[in-house]
Amino acid sequence: MTAAQFSLFLFSGTFAPVGGYPPVLAAVVQVTPLYHAVELVRGLALGRVEWALAGHALYLVVLAGLGLWVASRRIQRVLCS
Repeated sequence: MTAAQFSLFLFSGTFAPVGGYPPVLAAVVQVTPLYHAVELVRGLALGRVEWALAGHALYLVVLAGLGLWVASRRIQRVLCS
């Protein structure tokens, strides 16, 4: 798990812009939630408040809702068995 988290951290656009990656790797990186969190925090820190930030925030909210839904289904299944 640590190696996967470390690689996500390295490729999330924290240190190097995602535009410099090969197109296939850039597409994979842009699906990860850490990329969207980095872009959201970077935009807010630099004072660039624009509609793209709302898209990043919406992506994170949708993934959080999906994660909560999956977790509640699994917990319900465990508790009812």
